[in-house]
Amino acid sequence: MKKILIFIICMFAQHAFCQGKLKKLEEKVSSDGVSYKVSQLSSNPSGRKMYSNTSNKLDNDLAVIPEDVSRNAFSTIDMGKDESKRRDGLIKKSFELKSRPIPDDTVIVNYKMTRQGKILELNFLIKSNSKISVDDIALIEKTLKNDYIIKLDSKQFKGMKYIWYSAPLALSGVKNL
Repeated sequence: MKKILIFIICMFAQHAFCQGKLKKLEEKVSSDGVSYKVSQLSSNPSGRKMYSNTSNKLDNDLAVIPEDVSRNAFSTIDMGKDESKRRDGLIKKSFELKSRPIPDDTVIVNYKMTRQGKILELNFLIKSNSKISVDDIALIEKTLKNDYIIKLDSKQFKGMKYIWYSAPLALSGVKNL
């Protein structure tokens, strides 16, 4: 039951993430050699901003889900308690190695990955008034791309160019590990 609830929440977040209209490109920001486009979602200035690595190639390429891939296939992506703890531990270690404080905010992370769970690209949806810096985003992105492979049943996703999945990342939980 818990997996079903997590799945429903993630699918709702994924749907909401896609439906937001980008107001306009606000700015480009950089950190440690990585540049991000920062776009405001909707016309509400206190809304959310999306940070997209400028080298992302799949942002304008819609994920195609073949008919033979069941909607239930997304439930085979393991973002349960153990998997989240593994991801969070990697992020915490990265912040500690850089001697950086971990912000308390929650980020919605949009993963684009291979059928084997290797992360190709990431986007980050953050509240406009968040204390998360572009340096924090770059560190999280580098850590996830280099050190984290999402567990999934790749047979469920045959015929897909890439898999698109969104999940919350509560940095307060990372901090308290």
